Amino acid sequence: MDQESTSSATATSNALIGPLTIVHLVLIALLGLAVIVAVILVARIRARAARQRSAAEEASERLAEIHEVAPVTAPPPPPLADTPVVAAAPLDAAPATLAGDMEPAREVPAAPAQADDLTRMKGVGPKLAATLAGFGYTRFQQIGALSQIEADALDAQLGAFRGRLARDRVVEQARYLAKGDVEAFESVFGKL
Repeated sequence: MDQESTSSATATSNALIGPLTIVHLVLIALLGLAVIVAVILVARIRARAARQRSAAEEASERLAEIHEVAPVTAPPPPPLADTPVVAAAPLDAAPATLAGDMEPAREVPAAPAQADDLTRMKGVGPKLAATLAGFGYTRFQQIGALSQIEADALDAQLGAFRGRLARDRVVEQARYLAKGDVEAFESVFGKL
């Protein structure tokens, strides 16, 4: 009877352990598969972010190369003359005037370049306009003259406004407004 009770206990335990073990193995396999998929997705996201960073850095470098100014060198001095130069006539020694008698020269302020109202463009509010002005872009003509590479490099530097230049087609809007073609602007982008 010992053998019968042992075999019956073994059969009962195998019946309980068998399905639980298979269920456990299936759950472990599914969990492992989920981890592998998550690792692959994270790797793809990081690779995409790295590609975007390198493209932005490359565009910034191209923009810097475009805007680099060649150093100005002074022309060589003219050769010394072989013939003697006659000295100028002596100056008349008139009495000096007192500095207090003279009126001080006034400083003439430089006329600031007339800035355009960049907020007329769709998608450009006062904060983005101020950010663009911080980078020296205050006129429609300046923004409209940007090449795709220059626009991408500027866009990469806009911080919280990154992506706005392309999404709102700011460069294209600026080209219309720089030409003064309000009718064409409104036909493409809507009423001003």
